[in-house]
Amino acid sequence: MFTRCALALLLAVLSVGALAAPHRATSPTIVASQSFLNQTAFLPLTTVFTPTVTGMYRISVYGECQPNTSCLNGSTVINLVYTDASGIPQLLGLSTASSGDFVIHPASGTSVQVQAGGANPTYNVYVVVEQLF
Repeated sequence: MFTRCALALLLAVLSVGALAAPHRATSPTIVASQSFLNQTAFLPLTTVFTPTVTGMYRISVYGECQPNTSCLNGSTVINLVYTDASGIPQLLGLSTASSGDFVIHPASGTSVQVQAGGANPTYNVYVVVEQLF
């Protein structure tokens, strides 16, 4: 008897859950993008994005050297600088010609900045920022 009652209660709970609205996944939203083309000198800290809410963001960075320039692998560095939600400054980096995706949790109202430079090649830097949640 107890087993039948427990089974009936379990089926009732599962039925109510099945009637609830299904979870709909949302795609990340692009909130900023910027291209720095034909750079021939050091790119100083430049704000790419300032979040209005603290949350999770994915920053995609791609760096490339122009043909016929002296851009040796690792001779140009791209840095991402921001302050995380706990107030700690962060520095992430990569070498061109390469790309990287960084998932960050910046504090609202603080700048997410990029800087690049190296051994005087001509290079391009592309940055895309997506809000995950």
